[in-house]
Amino acid sequence: MFKDAKKQYGENSRLVEVTKLANSRVGIGLINRGRDVAVAQVAATSPLEGLVFPGDIIRISQERARSALADVLKSARSMDAHALSAAFHAASHLALSVQTPTLLEGARSVFILSSSSQGPDDLGISVERDRETGRARVASLIPGSIAATRVGRDVLAPGDLIVAISEEGTLHDVPTYKEAAGRLKLSESGAIELRVVRPVGGENHMLSPRASSRPASARPERAPIDIWAPPPAYTSV
Repeated sequence: MFKDAKKQYGENSRLVEVTKLANSRVGIGLINRGRDVAVAQVAATSPLEGLVFPGDIIRISQERARSALADVLKSARSMDAHALSAAFHAASHLALSVQTPTLLEGARSVFILSSSSQGPDDLGISVERDRETGRARVASLIPGSIAATRVGRDVLAPGDLIVAISEEGTLHDVPTYKEAAGRLKLSESGAIELRVVRPVGGENHMLSPRASSRPASARPERAPIDIWAPPPAYTSV
């Protein structure tokens, strides 16, 4: 089946399967992007956490979809974010063909532990708009700041493209510079996860892949809540 997914959707595709209680939340947000349905956010409490990431394209594996999922999809007028959300909520088993866009293929996670909530200046991250993608790129790290004094293989570095930012345990897609800058300003104390893509040849280019289970210090202490206004065609499940 994994080979079938790659054949149909490309080399960046994979099969993801999880089980859940029927008629229960999945903990992800979906959004329409052209003819595709993309992941907009993933909560730390989601059974799909660590398996799908913001920006991934979601398609149903029809051959392995069980009755509840297949029935909802069959009754949907079109395959959009709302139809998939309803299907995900109803199903007890999800079989998904997940495609990672080429830009996001090498994305890795960096965790920054903050002790205050004064925004990006306190974290020490200066961002600029990337001309090619429109996303936020790390312009510089303020010397002596939290971000600049990190050590290890999972450090942040100038040139990194920021593709997702966490907020209260939920990882959000940030497809524009404006959205990334806004979320950085709203960053609170605790563990902040930045999902970044490093240019080929950039310093410390071998980042540690994000594990499905986080270190205890990076786990949120409370359930994630939505505090931002969802864009058109956005839905959470």
